[in-house]
Amino acid sequence: MFERWIAGWLEETTRAYINNLPREKLRVDFRRGHLELENLELRARPILDGAYAIRTGLIRKVVLDIPWSGLSRDPIKVAIDGVYVLVCPGHEYQEHLAIAGAGAGPGSARGASSLGSPGGSLWGGDGGT
Repeated sequence: MFERWIAGWLEETTRAYINNLPREKLRVDFRRGHLELENLELRARPILDGAYAIRTGLIRKVVLDIPWSGLSRDPIKVAIDGVYVLVCPGHEYQEHLAIAGAGAGPGSARGASSLGSPGGSLWGGDGGT
């Protein structure tokens, strides 16, 4: 039961950075304080005050080890393996939004594609919302 709460909390917390965090990508052994996430697709979004944008990206694996019995004295360990990011100038991101979302409001996925879609563009996710 608590594992489902953790999964929901992670989805909510990472929504601004990660596209579609499916629960099947989440492995939790809560009693042992072990959490693994694999093949996380980064959300297209501006960074560094809009000077640049993440065009697409992938994190192969994130592992968290939480020492419940010694939480006040032992560190929480986070291991990140395989980070791949394609960054572009911020003006390219703005142009993409103008083309992909012409007439669509924030949150629209019109014109966007995911990393693995055949014939898709390099703009991953949902256009940066």
